[in-house]
Amino acid sequence: MGLLIYSLLAAVLLAIGLSARRKRDNVRKLRGPQAPSWLLGHEPEMRVQAEAGDLDFAWTREYGATLKTKACWGRQEVLTADPRVLQHILHTSGYRYPKRPDVNQSIRNIMGRGIVWASGEVHQRHRKVMNPAFTSQQLRAFLPLFQSTASRMTQKWKDSIQAGDQTINVSHWLARSTLDAIGETAFDYHFDALEGAQSELSESLKYLL
Repeated sequence: MGLLIYSLLAAVLLAIGLSARRKRDNVRKLRGPQAPSWLLGHEPEMRVQAEAGDLDFAWTREYGATLKTKACWGRQEVLTADPRVLQHILHTSGYRYPKRPDVNQSIRNIMGRGIVWASGEVHQRHRKVMNPAFTSQQLRAFLPLFQSTASRMTQKWKDSIQAGDQTINVSHWLARSTLDAIGETAFDYHFDALEGAQSELSESLKYLL
């Protein structure tokens, strides 16, 4: 009996080892930049970019839409900008690609146990509750409001340029327009964030947008 248990345990460990090796071999076939450090990988480079995304764009131009990078302790990671791959991961694969535990913990600390944090059956329940509000009919009804908000935002940009500003903080204005759109569609409330209005709720929400 003991020999049988040891044999089964050895078979399971062997299967796990072979599966992990196949995954590593698949990643090795991808091209990617040379890591400056085995200990830290590309983490320092990724975290100190002058503009978020510059490094990602440079790598995809050089190595293709899907490439490999290095995380801490020599761990290999896959970076992809391929729409077909993203469609598979986010839609057709179900929940085969969960978020990393550290990423999920950060999301939970910032945003709580909402739909962004949830996965598996919990995420399915969230989606089931929210889906009626995001049907094509509902979204079509919201379209004029979205267009109006976008029009007001672009007018703010034009005013800024005419006033002599050479740089527009697009992220700043997108956050404000998003807050206005969400306020009117979801809460029937006018934040007037594009006009610079301040409120306790808008101050709390702007860090999440």
